[in-house]
Amino acid sequence: MASFNCSRIIASKIMRNLLTAILILLYTQRSSANQNPFRDPSICGKPQCETPFRKFNFHDNLYKYEYNVDLNTEFSGTGNNASSLFLKATVIIYFPKPCDGILQITDVKLWDHEYISKDDEFSNNANSRNENFDEDDYYGEFTDSRGYTEHNDNFINMHPKSIELAKDLKQHLLRFSFNDGLISEICPNFQESVWALNLKKGILSIFQNTMLRFDVDFNTTEVDTSGECNVQYTLKDVNNVFIKIRKTKNMQTCQKRYSTNSILQSTPYSFRDDKALWPIIDSISYCDMVINNNVYDEIICHEQHQLIVFSNNNTGAITRVKSRLILQGEENYNQADFLNEHDNIVERRLTLLFDHTPSTKPTRTEIKLARDLLKKMCVSGFPHIKREFLSVFTNFLHTIKQLDYEALTQLLGRSTSICEKGK
Repeated sequence: MASFNCSRIIASKIMRNLLTAILILLYTQRSSANQNPFRDPSICGKPQCETPFRKFNFHDNLYKYEYNVDLNTEFSGTGNNASSLFLKATVIIYFPKPCDGILQITDVKLWDHEYISKDDEFSNNANSRNENFDEDDYYGEFTDSRGYTEHNDNFINMHPKSIELAKDLKQHLLRFSFNDGLISEICPNFQESVWALNLKKGILSIFQNTMLRFDVDFNTTEVDTSGECNVQYTLKDVNNVFIKIRKTKNMQTCQKRYSTNSILQSTPYSFRDDKALWPIIDSISYCDMVINNNVYDEIICHEQHQLIVFSNNNTGAITRVKSRLILQGEENYNQADFLNEHDNIVERRLTLLFDHTPSTKPTRTEIKLARDLLKKMCVSGFPHIKREFLSVFTNFLHTIKQLDYEALTQLLGRSTSICEKGK
């Protein structure tokens, strides 16, 4: 009996010591977690901001850039069959903390090209779309970037979605990490819409530069809205004031670029580069960066995407995009007031990868299409299933994927009134 009690006492001590050790371990992990900067909701990006030799030298100022995007999609070689858009906005970038940047968009306007003055520089570019895509078409001697032809803002025929677009883009600031050109993480507002965030990601993708030094060519892999791609930096020219660098992106090497739309659940898979299939789109992407006093003075980017299927050399379905960031000036601001006014809590952490998530708010077109397809299913499915039923059913599944819970509930509730066998 005594030995039994002794065994119980020993077991109790062992259990007590074990529980004590577990509590100490949990407390230690909790303490280390609280001290870990990754757990700190006020830090966006890497926990340490230490770069001994910085190539950029952004001061404690507001940097105002004019941002232009000239987009054109056409069937080249078939006449004047094109769709064009022109976007102009003011982009403000500042750094209230080391390696912590803020992007703000103001003065957003959107036009169709047909409403832009014929004397405008970008309109002239639009009228010469059928010319061959020359990657050196704007390369030349150094000039002051502010001497280009200003875009005329006095237009009343803006795009119908211009005001709505401007409202969404100006609604939220975008916080991002900026470790001497590397943008490894963005920390958007939780209410930022997907499409607006994708556009801001595109601006930051232009702004990213991961070179070690401006005077040494550099090959690397970058993550931006194009995916995870091989990038080459080449020093093109230098004088007493400016440095000119070309950033060329090898689009064929990009991973994590595409998204599939299927009714089947699947898992993404990255194929080896040497086993990649023949691409259906031939893409070219490069940027020319003009740097003055270790600050971006101007960035001009060109992209061309040509559908290889049914194309012949420079004819076929082609999308061309020319984007431009031009420094307009610098302004002082009070960092302390800004930090006190804005909440520093990080709500989300994302990369620059393009978000393919469809809009959660269905449009009237999608709701009407779902109702029409349901009617067709009733016709082709009753009393006997016809050959076209499978195609209609597949289209119906793809369409209702774009509907939210409320729209699906309404569709189900009205299904009987849409057709007799709708429910």
